[in-house]
Amino acid sequence: MMLTETERLIIKTFDESMAQAVHELSVDENNRRFQPDEVFETKEDALEAIQYLAANYGNVNAPQVYPVILKQEGCNIGHVELVPIGSGEWEIGYHIGQRFTRKGYATEAVTAFLSVMMKQFGLEYVMGICAAENYASRGVMEKCGFVKEFEGNAMYHGEIRPTCRYRFTANPGKMNHKIKIENHRFTPEEYIDFLKRTDLGSQYPKERFEKRIPKLLASVSISLAALDDSGNIVGALLGLTDFAYWLYVTDLGVDRNYTHQGIGRELMKTAHEIAGGEKDIAVYLIANENAVPFYEKLGMKLANDVMQYNHIEWTEFTVE
Repeated sequence: MMLTETERLIIKTFDESMAQAVHELSVDENNRRFQPDEVFETKEDALEAIQYLAANYGNVNAPQVYPVILKQEGCNIGHVELVPIGSGEWEIGYHIGQRFTRKGYATEAVTAFLSVMMKQFGLEYVMGICAAENYASRGVMEKCGFVKEFEGNAMYHGEIRPTCRYRFTANPGKMNHKIKIENHRFTPEEYIDFLKRTDLGSQYPKERFEKRIPKLLASVSISLAALDDSGNIVGALLGLTDFAYWLYVTDLGVDRNYTHQGIGRELMKTAHEIAGGEKDIAVYLIANENAVPFYEKLGMKLANDVMQYNHIEWTEFTVE
């Protein structure tokens, strides 16, 4: 069954007759390099995958993968896909066989595919995540209107490596594309200046504040900044992780002039992806009473299984 078509391409549902083509397309060098989990070494492996995919069209918990057919030759040249990545988010995926690259087929297929699938699933946006060195994939997303939100080291295919994270929005007016998130090691001076513009400025004890903040900034394993189009810091997240099981968020704040724009949500999601993603990483943090509704919207719940040992001095004060 045809999903949609363009001037040169047809995007349709899989059938078992495509198994040989899927096998051959999946074992090319580019796919092995950038999508090793989508390599099918035999026709039988490809057939099994096709049967699974065909049985799950319309299932919001399963990948939605469609072959791309070249009209002129009637052959399968690759595929496009939407993959659920948790918390209601979906990630775009695509692969065009090497002998068909550099002809604009991927851009053409992704553009047409998104137009249909985002309406079908009621999606306001779709994410795009790729290795930073995959310039071809980055080029496709940028031509299709994806906006880069993050570039830096993150967990990708089971290892920490340079990664890019993009977003495509159906209604760009609903998102603030002038904000970008990146790995950033704060100096004590700039972080203290940021604290003055957020509610984070009242979460630390007064005792030895100026000596302890530099230790915090130097020691956290995840340090993210949200920057406006002028390069000003308008959001921050600091976290500790083992990149295997858990992430503890020590700091999450947004400049008071930039709240209610989704910046805090994107900082959390980016940190979770860097640490290893929600399938592997549990997230913990200490939330003040006013912030609980925000974290509940992210799907977090109050926990009763956390223990503490705390005998430190704690004199409340506000960074000013």
